[in-house]
Amino acid sequence: MTQEQRFTIKENVKDLGLPKARKDPPETVGDPVPQNIELHTLPAEVATKVPQARSHSFFIKEGDNAIVLVSPDDRRVDDVIR
Repeated sequence: MTQEQRFTIKENVKDLGLPKARKDPPETVGDPVPQNIELHTLPAEVATKVPQARSHSFFIKEGDNAIVLVSPDDRRVDDVIR
């Protein structure tokens, strides 16, 4: 994913006012995401501008507000946008 695509995702997600994941959520690519972490769907605008992220879910990490993209197939961390 390019820096521009990461920026697009961050800009479209930052003001959604979604709850953030607490208690040290996973943030390493490949790590499984526990069921107690609520995943959110990316906004339609992101799916249009960043097609490879269309099927992914995400959560926002409390503290540093990192956006963690999660693969829908196996619920594992696919990318982290800081």
